[in-house]
Amino acid sequence: MNLTTYFKDFENFLKLERNLSVNTIKSYRSDLKKFEFYLSRTSAKKLSFIGPEIVREFLYEQSKSVSAKTQGRIISTLKTFFNFLVLEKLISDSPIEHEWGITPGVSFFLDVDNETNLLSLAEQLSDEGKVMMPPGNYGFSKQFAWVEDRFGINWQLNVE
Repeated sequence: MNLTTYFKDFENFLKLERNLSVNTIKSYRSDLKKFEFYLSRTSAKKLSFIGPEIVREFLYEQSKSVSAKTQGRIISTLKTFFNFLVLEKLISDSPIEHEWGITPGVSFFLDVDNETNLLSLAEQLSDEGKVMMPPGNYGFSKQFAWVEDRFGINWQLNVE
């Protein structure tokens, strides 16, 4: 997929799932077109090539020609766009600089008292999320489950 396709998917997400106004979506589109034009002048032709330094350079370039309010909106647009890509599992983490956050590569590991509690926790945590490994005996413990909650946080549950 090329960046234009990701931008269109993001715009559909804003319309259908975020229910944003036409004017807000128009502003997001304008910001992403500026970003796309900037990227066309760099070596970052794929998502995997877009790192924090590329985003920083783009924002610095924009700061020379737009108001502080517009700069804030552009930052918000990029944060929302890259968070959408993380949500869709197209990238593992946003190139927008941020404090440490949860990525699919990070799991919380809980030792649980018994199998009943493990099953209950797995069911509750995976509600509106997904099951990575259903509860079962995988040979390394009595019972184990790996689930992702609705916020994208991974939980590994274990009964020894």
